[in-house]
Amino acid sequence: LPPLLLQETLQSSSSSSSQQTLPNMARILDIIQQKLVNPTTAPPLRIAVVGGTFAEGEGCSLASVSVPEGSSMANPTFCAWPYRLQAFLNKFMGSNSNSNNNNHVEWVQIINLSEEGTDTGFMIPLVRNWIYPKALLPHGPDIIINAYGRYDYETYGEASPTNLKETIQSELSTFVRAVKSSHPCGTTPMIIHMADTVEQQLSPLDDVFSIHYQKAFDRAMQADRQKDFAMAGHMAMTWVLAFGALEAALRHCQTTTTSSKDVVASAVVPEENCKDPSTGDPSCPFAFFASPQGTVTRVTEFQKYLKPYTTSNNGWEVLSDMGTGWSRKTGLVAISAGAQMVLQIKNITKEVRYFHLMTLKSNVEPWRTGKVRFRVAILVPGKENQAPLETSFEIDGSHVTKSQDPEHITHHYNMDFDTHKAPIGSDIMISLELVEGTNFKVLGLMLCS
Repeated sequence: LPPLLLQETLQSSSSSSSQQTLPNMARILDIIQQKLVNPTTAPPLRIAVVGGTFAEGEGCSLASVSVPEGSSMANPTFCAWPYRLQAFLNKFMGSNSNSNNNNHVEWVQIINLSEEGTDTGFMIPLVRNWIYPKALLPHGPDIIINAYGRYDYETYGEASPTNLKETIQSELSTFVRAVKSSHPCGTTPMIIHMADTVEQQLSPLDDVFSIHYQKAFDRAMQADRQKDFAMAGHMAMTWVLAFGALEAALRHCQTTTTSSKDVVASAVVPEENCKDPSTGDPSCPFAFFASPQGTVTRVTEFQKYLKPYTTSNNGWEVLSDMGTGWSRKTGLVAISAGAQMVLQIKNITKEVRYFHLMTLKSNVEPWRTGKVRFRVAILVPGKENQAPLETSFEIDGSHVTKSQDPEHITHHYNMDFDTHKAPIGSDIMISLELVEGTNFKVLGLMLCS
């Protein structure tokens, strides 16, 4: 790290965070304490990063970074700031990340769930319904860092410039509520919010630790003579987060008594026989999310998941290609005009109220001219002689953007069945029909309570 860049970043980082103490800090310190006592058996501190272009690895194409065996990072170049933060924190705790020694201790594990072409709204159903990669299961993350910036919301394009501020604030507040409600049988993950604009300020009632990094980022860009988010940006983000968290930890230690009594008091004691996804009681009887950090990551794995539910298929295939980005390489793809597919989920074991869908949108062929009609039918037990509850809607593959370069996003669509929710024991049928164009890609589909 160039000395000038480090100096400029540290000068700004001291004022980058608000004067807050981190919520749940006692529990976080307890996890680290347990790791100190039992370094080989206690789990590491698990941090999930959600974000868009920069958190996934924008500007990392020229980096030369070794890829550790078995790493869980989503960014294929392994130079994005989440990976660098993991390496920094582990070395700070005395671990050698390049060691092949069996005594190697991993203090912190950061799972990067970031995907360019997404916004906070994309992550809400995933965190609410515990749709996490295996590395975070069954107990979920201890900390969630929301690193979506203004650029991600603008690129996604769902909000006009006039209501961008309202969209950002609404999605962030909904995200916080989703995280807090996702784990009733355990402790709510700590939420850290990386804010680059005033539009991303949250109410103090949201109980979120916010780090305002734009000043540090700008000074780092100037020091490195860069105009865009490149290697200097990833270095600056690493230092800002590390020192921001350290400042908050020091404030916590200065204002509270770190006795064992305080640590125990911070833990949540769940109700007897409590059930949630962490106890093996998923909230979604049917759910897939195709992504390097999704529920299905490989073609064969995806095919195996769909097979029991597929009643008919003509022209849809599970394919993988890098043409629409690393995070969207695998999907359920319509490969010919008029492609049709029917999925049937029989005798659901959990009430279903919400339908979540994620699809590819693009400004280039063949994706932008595709359009699919989705039909959802619910057959309620005991009412077999009545017409099923049914709804239909269409989604096109066109992404409207001012950019002349190829641009792809992951579109998210959510439906609330409300009073028409499917009770336990119902059968749900989902049909997909390509009504325009020759190609369309489905990345995720979830039926949840």
